[in-house]
Amino acid sequence: MGASPIRTILALWCVAGSATALAQEPTTAPEPAEPAPREAEAVETAEAPTVEASEAIDTDTPAVEEPIEANFAPPPAPTPLPAAAPAPAPISDAELAPELTGSGVHSQDAAHRPTIDLRVFSDVGYRYDDDARSKPGFRLGEVELLVTGELSPEVRAVSETVLAVKPALDSAEVDIERLYLEWELAPQLSLRAGRDQLSIGRYMRVHDHALVRQLATARPRIVAFEDEVGPAYERPDGRLVHEPRPGYVPTHQTGVQALGDLAIDGETELHYTLSVGNGRGRRIGELLSSQDLNDWPALGLQLSLLPGMVEGLEAGFSGYFDRIPAGLRGPDGEPLIFRSIDEWIAAFHLAYIKRPVDIQAELFYLYHVETGAGADAALVGGFVQIGYSAGDFTPYLRVELLDRDRNDIFYNNGKPEPADPDSAMGPDLPEQLVELRLGLRYDLAESAALKLEAPLDFDREVYGIVGQVAFGI
Repeated sequence: MGASPIRTILALWCVAGSATALAQEPTTAPEPAEPAPREAEAVETAEAPTVEASEAIDTDTPAVEEPIEANFAPPPAPTPLPAAAPAPAPISDAELAPELTGSGVHSQDAAHRPTIDLRVFSDVGYRYDDDARSKPGFRLGEVELLVTGELSPEVRAVSETVLAVKPALDSAEVDIERLYLEWELAPQLSLRAGRDQLSIGRYMRVHDHALVRQLATARPRIVAFEDEVGPAYERPDGRLVHEPRPGYVPTHQTGVQALGDLAIDGETELHYTLSVGNGRGRRIGELLSSQDLNDWPALGLQLSLLPGMVEGLEAGFSGYFDRIPAGLRGPDGEPLIFRSIDEWIAAFHLAYIKRPVDIQAELFYLYHVETGAGADAALVGGFVQIGYSAGDFTPYLRVELLDRDRNDIFYNNGKPEPADPDSAMGPDLPEQLVELRLGLRYDLAESAALKLEAPLDFDREVYGIVGQVAFGI
């Protein structure tokens, strides 16, 4: 009889709990109530473990609700979770930078993201010759950092920076060789703006500072870069310097270019380049990156024919005009060049490059005339290079000839400043050049080559041997 009131209270509590749980489910219809059987079953089930507790409870004391609820009340039905919010849509480039859209500025194509490619090229060499001024030894070559960025399918940027190691110091000079933006309007027309190599002959247009991508250990002298140097030797003051050995033809220009390929009769292509930019400075090696020194821009044109019937064959013509400014002065301030000099260059090139054959030939005619005076001078020069690959080995031969007039005041006085402590005065640019290079190249890997070469300078009567390891990363 003592347990009967407790059973009654428990039955009523379970009914109230079930009703409360059903009331908290707004989206679920209430089930038909069957209180008698279910309550009885629940009470009978809960009776056994709570007999001792019910016998210990005083009948005159109200029942304690908390322990009863913890042990006997069924857990409330779980509340349905709210529906997950949809994932936010990706933010477009227009939303990130609305000021970059419209007004003729194209938003970034979602299908193409800018890419960047970094290449590093360098070389290490050993040279021995019978030049009394120089000593045999190893030499670190230039380090070229070539960065190419594809900004879109039609726009790309190119940056070529060269670190030139000084001969006697643990340091290097930094030169920006190329830096331009190219916009391809169509396969027949692209525009470039910035500093680039000139298109005078094929060798200058195709080859940069990376010697691993060139057959021989050095460029032909006539198209050597403006800051090219020869072997190091010790000056009377004890300084170790490189002899400057710049080329005769200008190789870099800051300005704009239009270039492209025009299809002819389906198989033959005509490659063209038109350039307008700053011309030469007062001396060889003076590159004008911020402005020209006169009102005459330098103009360039190249036309190259690539017949489809003979793969690898290219024949072309190049023309160039510039007005070299006057005003060059010597170390003591005396003027060396009184008048401007008009410079005309014509070049012809023929190349057949299809493995295993590598044949390149170029001919240059350069004409200088002083404005207003009529004094003139001419230069004729060129080279022929032949290589034939047999597996990873490529024996090669290059012959270079050059002859210029002795009275050319630009080549006689346009050399580097003798006051420059990091360069030698050196001789005037040679009036004649007869050089032969006989060598063997072995490709260690796709971007690594070992070269062994015998350069023979018949005009200076200097003969030697050069070993070189050139590589790219």
